[in-house]
Amino acid sequence: MAMEMVLKQLEERIEEMVAAFAAAKEREEGLQTRVTELEGQVVELEGRLEEGAMAVSRAEELERQKNDLSQRLERVVTVIDRALEKTES
Repeated sequence: MAMEMVLKQLEERIEEMVAAFAAAKEREEGLQTRVTELEGQVVELEGRLEEGAMAVSRAEELERQKNDLSQRLERVVTVIDRALEKTES
């Protein structure tokens, strides 16, 4: 009878451990799914960040071009103004 009690207790402990293992395995799968989702979000955010950096770089280049054109236009206007002053004199 004592042996049966010990075996019964062992059986119950084994069942508890199996249930705990199954719960842990299920939790692991859920966490793995979450990790995969988060990795996808990281890739998406990195892509957005790269696009933003490229847009900033392009905006800076366009700003430089605008400034260059502005300076050239000012020189052209200055030349025209001088030419007009000479013809008026």
